[in-house]
Amino acid sequence: MEFPKKIMYQKELVQMGFPEKMLRRISHEKGQRVAYKVNPNNKTSPTLFDTDELQKYLIRQNRAADLARQRGCVM
Repeated sequence: MEFPKKIMYQKELVQMGFPEKMLRRISHEKGQRVAYKVNPNNKTSPTLFDTDELQKYLIRQNRAADLARQRGCVM
């Protein structure tokens, strides 16, 4: 998928069709390099996403889901 900008706000990604719940889950995942707060000290600060890293993350998630389906696991 092509993104219009390298760095995008969560609100912009939601407008593109990404589920807000999924983006929140990604941003709260420990050790992720996809999302960060503009001002980490402010809890209402907007979340920014690196779209290149987001694309890599989504590819890894899809690959893991495909492998789980092949093994008969439920994800």
